[in-house]
Amino acid sequence: MMTAFHTSKTLYNTGDMIAASIDFFSKLKKKPAHLEVERVFQDRAPAGKPKRSESRYVFRDLDSAQNWAEERLERRLYQVELPAEALEHQADWRWLEHGLKALRRGDMDALHDAADSYWRGDFTDEPCIEWLVSEAVVVRELPTVSEDEKRARKAAKLGMPSLEEIARQFHDEDGSWSSQD
Repeated sequence: MMTAFHTSKTLYNTGDMIAASIDFFSKLKKKPAHLEVERVFQDRAPAGKPKRSESRYVFRDLDSAQNWAEERLERRLYQVELPAEALEHQADWRWLEHGLKALRRGDMDALHDAADSYWRGDFTDEPCIEWLVSEAVVVRELPTVSEDEKRARKAAKLGMPSLEEIARQFHDEDGSWSSQD
């Protein structure tokens, strides 16, 4: 058995089989650019590769799973196990981001290159390695950072102050509200 990690809004129990990501792909109808990137990636998939829209997604390592989950709100994190033969493809999820940026620039050659790199299993400079698998069973749920912490980290990435930093500007040293006018 191989160990991997899964993120989801779904509440799973130990022993549950993780579901294919069909709901995720059905929600892409609201995001036409994302849907187009997925279409291009699937159209460029080599013969014998799984359909992304029908796959189960897990991350090869905990860091990739945590990084991916921290960028999204309301995600649970699970340790899962799968038999080696369940691994259908290993890829760097960041190629989808590159593809989306290329599409927004109107650079179809770069979008095709991103899709081809994804299916070859090439890694970007900051890889986030996902596995497309046919099955995976939940071993346990892992702790994640709070939603407030996720928002604070996202704000920091954008160079924005946290709510705590803003609040400190309005408090006196003794903790009472200042009377700044």
